[in-house]
Amino acid sequence: MPRPPIKNREPCLQCKNTFKRRTTKEKFCGRNCYFQHKSENHRGENHHLWKNKPVVEKQCEICSTVFTTRKNKILCSKKCAIQKFAGLPKKGAANVNWKGGRIGGNGWYVCLLMPEHPKCNKMGYIQEHRYVMEQELGRYLEKYEVVHHKNGKKDDNRLSNLVVMTKREHDKMHLDEYRKKRSVKLKINQLT
Repeated sequence: MPRPPIKNREPCLQCKNTFKRRTTKEKFCGRNCYFQHKSENHRGENHHLWKNKPVVEKQCEICSTVFTTRKNKILCSKKCAIQKFAGLPKKGAANVNWKGGRIGGNGWYVCLLMPEHPKCNKMGYIQEHRYVMEQELGRYLEKYEVVHHKNGKKDDNRLSNLVVMTKREHDKMHLDEYRKKRSVKLKINQLT
C-alpha cells in the first residue's frame, strides 16, 4: 500500500528539493538556499521594487553622458555629483539658513559672527555684550576684564545695562549677593 503524501513537505524556492516545513512561512530548505535566492533575485534588474519601473535613458547634467536608470537620477556618477554640489556656498550670508550672524538669546549670551575680530572663538563668534563695551571704550577688552549685566539678563545688551569690571570684582560682587540671599533664607527659617 503506498504511503500518503506528507502535508508539511514543500519544494524549496531555490533548489526545488522537497523539505519538511517547520512553519507555514518557510519557503527555503536552509540558509544557503535563502541567501543564494536573495543574491540572485534582489539585486539590480531583478529587484522586486524595480521590476515594474521602466528603464529610462537620461543625459548627465555635468558631463553630458547618456546613462540608463530606473530612478529619478539626474547625474551619472558620484564624481559628477561632487562637481555639481561642491561649489555651492554653505557659509555666511549665502547659506539658506542665514539669520544675520547672530546666535543665542532667550536667556543665554548673544554672539555675533565676526571672524575678523582678534578675540573671536574658533567658530568666528564673539559675545555681543563684550563687543558693545569695546565699541563704547574704543579698545579691545583685556582677558581679566568682565562685562557684567546689571539686571542679570544675559541677552539684554543695552549699554545702560552693562558695566566693565575685573574678574576679581565680579566674583566678589556675586559672592556678596549669594551671602545676602543665604542670610535672608536663614533668618526666615529661624522665624518659622
